[in-house]
Amino acid sequence: MTKRLLILLFSSISLSWAAPSKAPQVITQQEIQKVTQQYGLLAANRLKAWQELVNENYQKPENIKLDKVNRFFNEARFVSDAEHWKQKDYWATPVELLATDA
Repeated sequence: MTKRLLILLFSSISLSWAAPSKAPQVITQQEIQKVTQQYGLLAANRLKAWQELVNENYQKPENIKLDKVNRFFNEARFVSDAEHWKQKDYWATPVELLATDA
């Protein structure tokens, strides 16, 4: 649960720039290539979907952005940190969560 709250916070910050003329870049092409090599195309597509979410919503009201970010990240599977990361309490980055879908 803590991991999801951290991701929600991080993502809402990435969506909440003060009305920029262009959507903020949350993931670089280099990061997408690295994730593709390490985790495959499905993982890369999840990262691209995150950027698309930002692109489509960066100028919308905060409550709408929060709802969309929450729905997006809640699509990831829940797996305990102990099972997934072999640690009691691991704080995965949004990229790690999306790359591994958990």
